[in-house]
Amino acid sequence: MEEPDMEATVRTVRLASAQSSPPPPWPPLRLSGKLKESRITGPPRREGSGCGSGASVKLDQIKRAEVEEALKPERTTFTELQHRGDLITSALDTERARCEKQRIELKEALIRQIETLEVKQTLAVALQKAQDDISKLHGQHLGESSIQIGHISDTKLRLNQQRNALDESTKALHHL
Repeated sequence: MEEPDMEATVRTVRLASAQSSPPPPWPPLRLSGKLKESRITGPPRREGSGCGSGASVKLDQIKRAEVEEALKPERTTFTELQHRGDLITSALDTERARCEKQRIELKEALIRQIETLEVKQTLAVALQKAQDDISKLHGQHLGESSIQIGHISDTKLRLNQQRNALDESTKALHHL
């Protein structure tokens, strides 16, 4: 019996899960206009000294907060997907263990069945031999019985002949 290909099983489960899963309940990520702009162009650059001023730092903090806020649904989605992956992995491990247990049980049952068939075959051979021996003994007994019946018949015939001869002798003696 071949071992199942676990990678193929995982791919099949993932494919079935992807095909049968409804679309996620969360909306796709929509970035606000300012956030989109900042992602495309990057932070606004100030002319002048290369060091950021307090307003620039505040603007960076605001943009960072907006990005963090926009990433919250994505993090939630990621966490949910991670949890779902863990559940699937756990289910696959449980199924693998159950399949292994059933494989072992089936193997043991097969061994017991083979042993039973071997015993049955041995008993069938012994029964056939006993039936052959009985048939042989029955044939010998019939043969011996036939011979004995033949001897008895011969003895009866001789006895009848002797009785008839005796009767005739007795009649002859009575006539004298």
